[in-house]
Amino acid sequence: MSIYIEDTARNNLATWTTNAIQAGLAVGAVITPFTTPHDRQGHKQAGATTVGRMPDGAAMWFDATTHALQMAGVGDYRFYDGWNLWEGARGALNTDDEQRDHLRRVFATQSALGTPALAPTILLHSPQSDTSQRALSISRFAVDIDPACHLSISGTSSFWASGAELDAHIGALAQLDPSGWFISAVYASTDLPVNAQPAEIAGIARTVRALSAYAPVHVSYGDLAALPAVAAGATSIGTGWDLRQKVCAFPNFYQRDSEPSTGGSWPRRPTIERLVSIFDRTEAERLQAQDRPLADSLIRGPLSPHEGGEAFTHHLRCLNNLVNDIEAGATHEERYHVLRQIYEQAIDIYPTVRGLCSCRATAGEWVTPFLAGLNLYARSEGWN
Repeated sequence: MSIYIEDTARNNLATWTTNAIQAGLAVGAVITPFTTPHDRQGHKQAGATTVGRMPDGAAMWFDATTHALQMAGVGDYRFYDGWNLWEGARGALNTDDEQRDHLRRVFATQSALGTPALAPTILLHSPQSDTSQRALSISRFAVDIDPACHLSISGTSSFWASGAELDAHIGALAQLDPSGWFISAVYASTDLPVNAQPAEIAGIARTVRALSAYAPVHVSYGDLAALPAVAAGATSIGTGWDLRQKVCAFPNFYQRDSEPSTGGSWPRRPTIERLVSIFDRTEAERLQAQDRPLADSLIRGPLSPHEGGEAFTHHLRCLNNLVNDIEAGATHEERYHVLRQIYEQAIDIYPTVRGLCSCRATAGEWVTPFLAGLNLYARSEGWN
């Protein structure tokens, strides 16, 4: 399993990612035209410079993030329009020629950066629609242009929760036989935990299970919410230190005239590993003061310090620990049982923790929906 750092409009991507790679906690990063400029703008370095600053052997990707152009409220084009991704109007993909031209420009950009070919896609709300047929058409043209490319799939909750219709759409895409996949779930807000429904979680897991049998699958912006996908066979997930790296959401792409916020105190909030949750710092400190042995068993390591970079390193360690525990299962079924046990134990201990530290986080938000989705996925596999 590999962990990638998602792009950020802040100027610390290369520094913090380098530290994570050197610590063995991440393998590389994904940059996008929305948050990294083609040419230097103010404090933000050029895309080629950012890629060049990464350690030798770092795995770097350029995700054109074309699916953001269909999100409600999109408008942050400060960096985007500096990239040569369109011949005509931005986002025009109605004709075959427009689709092919966009693909060629994206692939040419990736080649110039020295990153692998990753085809763009469009945002889907349903797997059975004219839009989904257009997404399939773009993917077909992509493998015609570069058979070794990776393909992207991006959808809202309704797309991933659509059951048999989703499976049929994924089956059509799988026949294209690309070198790999980038998939993303898109939400209306950047709230954590993400407001994921069990049917959606199960749909993502089924998709990963089907696609990963033949090629690697990356779950963009997956973070803790991607653990069921890890159990289903995902080979990498994306994360970061602020909300816009942990959640792919409409507000990530709203128009801004200034540097975006990192999400308040989120970069410094400690991860409570065995609760698969993130707490306020004062709540975690109160838990330690009330029951240090219990706190130590849940956090599995020292409480992260206040500094954002060190707190992020702690989060990466927790994420790696959880992934490694899941991947210790020799089969997909065993991985399911490992993760189910992690979730069930978290639900069991949550009442005690809340009684000790009066935390606002609840199992109903952080754990229960993901356990329900994991169990739905397992039922489709005949494991429960």
